[in-house]
Amino acid sequence: MHTRTCFSHLIILATVLAFFLSPQIAMAANWIDYNSEDGLLNVTLPDNYRIKRRTMRVDGGEVVTSTEITADVDQRPYKELVNQYIIKYDQTLSHSLDEKEISQLIDNEIRRYEQFYQSQGGVVLSNNKGVYRGYPGVEMVISYASPEDKQIQTIRIRIMFTSTTRLEQIVIGKEDEVFSVRNNEYFDTMSFKDGRVYQPGDFNQDWDIVESDLDLFKMRIPFPTPPYFFQRPDRKVGDKAEKISVVFKDPIYRYNLYYNVYAYRLSKPLMAKDVQGVLMDNHLRKLNVNFREMSLAESKIGEFPVISTKMTFPPIKKYPYLYQIWINAYYYGNYLVVQELVGNPTHINSGLARSLMQLLVFTPFEGDAKLQKERSEKRLQEQKAQLQQSGN
Repeated sequence: MHTRTCFSHLIILATVLAFFLSPQIAMAANWIDYNSEDGLLNVTLPDNYRIKRRTMRVDGGEVVTSTEITADVDQRPYKELVNQYIIKYDQTLSHSLDEKEISQLIDNEIRRYEQFYQSQGGVVLSNNKGVYRGYPGVEMVISYASPEDKQIQTIRIRIMFTSTTRLEQIVIGKEDEVFSVRNNEYFDTMSFKDGRVYQPGDFNQDWDIVESDLDLFKMRIPFPTPPYFFQRPDRKVGDKAEKISVVFKDPIYRYNLYYNVYAYRLSKPLMAKDVQGVLMDNHLRKLNVNFREMSLAESKIGEFPVISTKMTFPPIKKYPYLYQIWINAYYYGNYLVVQELVGNPTHINSGLARSLMQLLVFTPFEGDAKLQKERSEKRLQEQKAQLQQSGN
C-alpha cells in the first residue's frame, strides 16, 4: 500500500500523458504570464491551461495547498509537434523542512522517478542536483516510450523544495524540443514564493463535526482533501467503548499521522490513578514505551480534569518514522475520552496536530443521559418479555 501511494501521482501523470498524446486533440495556444490564485506561483505558460487546486485548513488562518496545472501545445497537422506542460506543488503538513531534510527529500524524488520510468523501459539521460530559481532541487531528463503509441518521448523535470513546498515543473515532447527557446523560457520565468497560504475562513466552515455514538464527545476533522486526507472516519462501537480513527498523509515526507479518539463507559467513578492505569494498559503498553520516562501533566478544561502526555517510543519496524505519541485524557464520573495522535515528531508538533487536539469537546452529561435512556429502554423490554412469558 505504501509503495502504491508513493507512485500514485506518477501513474496519474502517465494517464494524463496518454490522453494528451491522443491524435484527437489539435490545439494551438498563446503564451501568457500566469499568476496563481494563492499568490505562490508566477510563470509563463500556454493559455489553454487547466488547474486543479485543493486546500486544507491546518492552523487558524493557515491552509496547505495541493495544486496541479496542466497545458498542452499541439501543432499537428501543420507540424509534428506536441508538448505537454505540468506544474504540480504540494505543501507539507509539518511546520517546515530543514536543510538536511531537503537534501534527503531530493534524493528520494530522484530515486522515485528513476525507478518508475526505468520500470517502464525508460532511460535517465541526465540528473543534475543544484539550485534552481533560488531553491535546492534537481533537473532530470528521461527518455521513454509513449504508453499510447510507443513513440519515443522525453520528459524534462525540475523538482524544487522550499521550506514548506515541493514543486515539480515538467515539459514532455521530443528530445530536441524540450530544450527549445520557448521551453527554456517556461523554466526560466518560473518564480515561487515560500511559506504558507493564508485564507479567510475558520474551522467551523472548513472542518466537519463528528459526534460520538455514545454521546461522550464531539470532534472536528477536515472534509476529505486529497492528497492530505482521503477517507471518512473508521468507527468501532460497543456498549462500553468506542473508537473513531482517521489518517492524514503528508505528500512530501510520505508519512502518515494517525488520529484516534476513544470513549469509555467504566464501572465506577474515575480518579486520576484509574485514568493513568487505562492509559498505560490500553494506549502506551502496546507501543513498548518506557514507563520510567513517562511524565503525565494534570490540568483542567472547564470543569473537567485532563491528563496529558507526549512521549517517544521505539520505532515501529514496519513504519520506522512512527515513534511519538501525544495523548489527552478527559474524565468525569464514570466516563473517559482519550485523544491519541501517533506519528513522527515533525507532525505531532505541527499546527494540524494542535488544531485536532484543541477542537475536541468532552460531553459526559450527554453521554450519561444516553446511557440512562438505554438502561431504561432495556428494563422496559425485559418487563415486556416477562409479561409475555407469564401470559403464555
